[in-house]
Amino acid sequence: MLTDVERIEVLRGAGSTLYGTNAIGGTVNVVSRQPDEPFAGNLFLEGGSLGLWAASGGLSGQTRSKHLAYSIQADHFNYTRGLDSQDTNRTNRGTARATYDLGSQARLWVRFHLTDAFAFLNESPSPVPNLLPLPAGVFVRQAIAAPRPGATFYPQFNDPDYHQRNRFYGGAARLDHAPNRSWNYSLGYQSLRTRRSIDDGPAISPLAQQLGFEDPPTTARDHYAGALDEVFWRNSFQLATWDSAHIALDFERAALDQTVFGLQTEAAQRSLELQAWNHARLLDGRLQIQAAFQAQRYSLDPPRFSDNTDNPYTNVKDLGVPATYSGDVSLAYFFARSGTKVRLHAGNGYRAPSLFERFGSGGSGIFRLYFGDPALRAERSNFIDGGFDQYAFRNKLQLSATYFYTRLQTIIDFGLPPNDPFRRSFGYLNLKGGNARGVEFSLSIQPARFLEVQASYTLTRSNQPSPTSAGTTRVLGLADHQATFNVNLRPTKRLNLNLQGYALTSHDFPVFGLVFAIPVETYRFPGYTLLDFTASYVLFERERSKMRWITRVDNLLNQEYYQGGFLAPQATVRTGIHFDF
Repeated sequence: MLTDVERIEVLRGAGSTLYGTNAIGGTVNVVSRQPDEPFAGNLFLEGGSLGLWAASGGLSGQTRSKHLAYSIQADHFNYTRGLDSQDTNRTNRGTARATYDLGSQARLWVRFHLTDAFAFLNESPSPVPNLLPLPAGVFVRQAIAAPRPGATFYPQFNDPDYHQRNRFYGGAARLDHAPNRSWNYSLGYQSLRTRRSIDDGPAISPLAQQLGFEDPPTTARDHYAGALDEVFWRNSFQLATWDSAHIALDFERAALDQTVFGLQTEAAQRSLELQAWNHARLLDGRLQIQAAFQAQRYSLDPPRFSDNTDNPYTNVKDLGVPATYSGDVSLAYFFARSGTKVRLHAGNGYRAPSLFERFGSGGSGIFRLYFGDPALRAERSNFIDGGFDQYAFRNKLQLSATYFYTRLQTIIDFGLPPNDPFRRSFGYLNLKGGNARGVEFSLSIQPARFLEVQASYTLTRSNQPSPTSAGTTRVLGLADHQATFNVNLRPTKRLNLNLQGYALTSHDFPVFGLVFAIPVETYRFPGYTLLDFTASYVLFERERSKMRWITRVDNLLNQEYYQGGFLAPQATVRTGIHFDF
């Protein structure tokens, strides 16, 4: 659950030229709320189904001179029972940030955040043993969950001593300075540290034991630690009233320290990134054109392993690690008379290999395995999307239509590397990817001041180069048809009602199982429709304070549905008080 958020921005298509690695198919940007009052605060208390208890609180403000602004926020979410009454899941978060105006043209910004989380995990779903073979030419079974008659698979299995701990904390500092009207820059540093451990003991559920699954005789722990440090210099130039240019230089260091199956691996990577883009606004702003370019080079440090026997990565400094390049262009034109905007966005994106994909390993002695490839190429995508937005009735009606196409030129997969220079029998390797194309339609209408309606529909055709276990090239886990709607009704000044809906059609997904992994069984999971209802009532409101009672019902229709074979919660209720002052 997000708190202290002002708005959420979503970018369709790859955004690697602006945001770097992982922005290969889309980007979500969460913008925090900025303090604008001398002193303000919020308090939120909530309880609900699955043993939910939650609390959130924060303070913000600024000095009388407005030179210093600050905010602090703390959140606690705790599901004490979960779906099977043994799925405890709790998260604690804290954020603090401040800005200080050094003068009329300079500002210092600092931020710190931390998260500590704990969750009990379940064992993966499993096919029902001794299923009758499928007829010739049929590759997919209907997903019927046990204990129903004719069941074909078991949903997740409870595991009372299988749990995960996550902790990450980060900080950032940035100096913003505008030496003149035509040039401003930001110079900053940010750091992130992550810690994750997974413990699994000997206890298992009776059903899993009956199926022949065995946990380790003593508690086994896998540990993962990561570090990311970045120094950046970002410049913005106002070349003309209608044209601006941006240039950024980033230095980044990523490090990994993990212990998997008893083998500790330490690895690090450095990179230098250059970004440049130009934004032009022509014809009184009706025509907007943006072009961007990005280049990033990498260098690897030799990894270290606790089992200090011969490893295949001793000469990684001599490797020519492939660099990444990306670029895109976007155009938009607004026809003022008709209220129509047409737009086009095309380019490419990338995802650089992780350190685990470059140096992944586990085990010890004769059971030691190396499955990373330090010479992996980045995953690459090419994309194009275009459409129109129609505005009418003083923007109370908005219609949008978009066509999109994305091709995964290169992906990182796990398999049997041919003629492998690192002597691996299996591991990470580059393969040719698939493609996705489709159309999206959306509607937003405000027929009255108290009523807003939004709806969308997306048709997607996703394919990969070779047939899957379902016997087709259709990408597993993705539904062809998806639809959403949102109705917001405010019958009085105090009462706000909201109904959200989400629906998708059937999709295929493999279930590997606890002990019946070969051959893989692939199931067709039926589509479903979810409705979420939220009611908010203002208990009282003063000039500088307001208290609301908020109640939310998720899965209002009490649908039984599965995500990757895992049973999701049916109808749940959460309610609480939100106080702003």
